[in-house]
Amino acid sequence: MLSERLGFDSLYAADHLFAFVALAYPFLDGWATLGGWAQLTTKTRLGVFVANLAWRDPVLMARRVIALDQSRAAVSISVLVLAASPIR
Repeated sequence: MLSERLGFDSLYAADHLFAFVALAYPFLDGWATLGGWAQLTTKTRLGVFVANLAWRDPVLMARRVIALDQSRAAVSISVLVLAASPIR
């Protein structure tokens, strides 16, 4: 993978519904991106910048993280979680 050849030790994807800056460009789901990267690298650590859990079903999110973890042999996947209560 190019990131390994260039010496990067980690790659992070964003977990947003759309790109805030470049609206004209496609913006992939961060968790799907991690799944693709997980198949291409063996050394690079992977993660998401912020996991917007308020937008996601908790059971499906847990299954997604477990599947990513099991697909990687001894390479870490890190998640920064931001939790907030919905405004009522």
